Formats: sequence, C-alpha cells, structure tokens
Amino acid sequence: MGLMLRPGVSYCEVAGRLMFLDLEADRYFCLSQRAEAAFRASAGLAAAGEQDEALLSLRQCGLLISTSDDSRPAACRSVAVPAKSHLDGIETGAPVRLKMAALRDLAATRLALRWLSLNAVLCRLAQQKSRAATGLSTEHVTAPDVAAAFDWSSAIVRSHDRCLPRSIAVAHRLARCGISADLVVGVSLNPFAAHSWVQCGSALVNDRPDGVRHFTPILVI
Repeated sequence: MGLMLRPGVSYCEVAGRLMFLDLEADRYFCLSQRAEAAFRASAGLAAAGEQDEALLSLRQCGLLISTSDDSRPAACRSVAVPAKSHLDGIETGAPVRLKMAALRDLAATRLALRWLSLNAVLCRLAQQKSRAATGLSTEHVTAPDVAAAFDWSSAIVRSHDRCLPRSIAVAHRLARCGISADLVVGVSLNPFAAHSWVQCGSALVNDRPDGVRHFTPILVI
C-alpha cells in the first residue's frame, strides 16, 4: 500500500522547509516539525522513524490518501530555469485583434475567479491545455505576440499585485493559439511571498528572470 497527496494539493521544499498549496482551500501552509518529518519519510525524503502517530494524523486530516500500489507523495514537477523573457524581444506592437483578445481574457479571468473557486479555474485551464495539445490552431500567433499584447494591456488594466489572474489569462490565450506553455506558481520564505508567471520552455512570457529567480515552483499547470 502506498500514499499520495489529496488531489488539489501540491508541495515543494523551500528554505529547508516543505510548503504546501491547497487549491480547494486556497491557502499555503507548512506542517509542524513532527508532521513534516513523518511526511518526508512517507515521500522517501528521509529515513522512516517513530512517526506513526504523526503520519496517521496526516491521513486522518485528508492530506494523504492511501493507494493500492507503492506510490509516494510527489513534489511539484520541475520546470526549466528561465533564461530569457519574450518581453525583452518586443520591437513592434501586437496586432490590434490580439490586444483586444488580451483585454477580453483578463476580464473573463477576473470574472471566473469571482464566481468560481481557484481550483475550478485552474482545472478549466488544464482541460483547455489538453484540448489544445491534441488539436490544430488556425491562429498564426507566436509567444512574443502574446507577450506584447498583454504587456500593452498593463497600461489599461492594473497589473500590480495581479500576477495570478494575469498569468491565468496569458496561459489561456497561449493554449487557444496552440502554444505549449506552463503556468507556474512559486513561493519563497523568510518572509513568505507567492508569485505566478507563464513560461514556454526556458522563456518567460509575462515576466523577466530577475522577477522569478527567488521563487520555488509549488504548482505547475
């Protein structure tokens, strides 16, 4: 029998601690030292010890669920270290239709986050990415085009402290255009901070390397 994280929960190690993101509860959290030691053992990150009671509590609270195989809780998948940004390659403005699409995407994302849970919104994004990966897009748009359109939109729609809805909107637009990209949510500790961005391989779409280098990915979609 194995263990896995409850769906909607992801984790990473940052500054020597394990940090978790629960999408259904829309919160970040760390475990007590004893509970973290038990979790590390269950994930194969440390040798097993006398933590049966702590491990049982993690199962009782629903953080860990049993599986029929020998699986273990897996950390957030890794992404390429950002090496460049498409924002730095903007030389000409984006097509007007793409600028208008960016404004619509931002408005639709803000509305969705107002009426739906974050988990539901991100599930819709994952589904759209899956459909886009199996279909052919008729739009002849590049990632730099999308970067330029959303960069232009920041002068109209407030972008400060709006990294998550903006990144979701960017990821939706890229998926509609058939462009493979990852929405990344990252965290840092001491002090705690969270940030999100979109990247295509090692190229950032709506941020720059200096803006994300201090964050450790805790969720990748």
